[in-house]
Amino acid sequence: MFRRDFYMWRVFVGIFLCLFILCSDGLAYDFAYKAYDAQTQKLIDKSYLTIHELASGKKKIIWDVQGKNSFVHEYVLNPDYTTESWHVMNEGEDTNYIGRREGDQLKLQGKIEGEEVTKSITIGEEPFVYNPKISLKQFVLSDKKEMTCWTFRSDNQEAYEMKVEK
Repeated sequence: MFRRDFYMWRVFVGIFLCLFILCSDGLAYDFAYKAYDAQTQKLIDKSYLTIHELASGKKKIIWDVQGKNSFVHEYVLNPDYTTESWHVMNEGEDTNYIGRREGDQLKLQGKIEGEEVTKSITIGEEPFVYNPKISLKQFVLSDKKEMTCWTFRSDNQEAYEMKVEK
């Protein structure tokens, strides 16, 4: 009886650990930045960047800027740092929308500057990067000299093909 119970307990613990490892997010890294005016040396804003390493190899980035124009952006990046989805929240501009790439389409839903938006935008097969500061990391670290990708501007709700060179 004891041996069977002990064996069952080990199986239960093994299954639990496997599920925990498969379902849990990996490491998280936190960074804080402060931006100052070059002339006055006054603090302009504070930025907080959190990078979550997901079990799938993807990354979830949370960029929280607090200051005159506060906003929060959340991105889910593929292992190659291309953007899979993004969420933009900015109360001051009455903006709260979600975007995602589905094949050759960017799908937008929510509110941008007070206007309700449900929109699909056709783009090419090149990589999509919502925030080049973050998503072009792999390109910068690679031996590539140039690449073409797509990006998106919230202000006019348009996608643009972008050529990046080193």
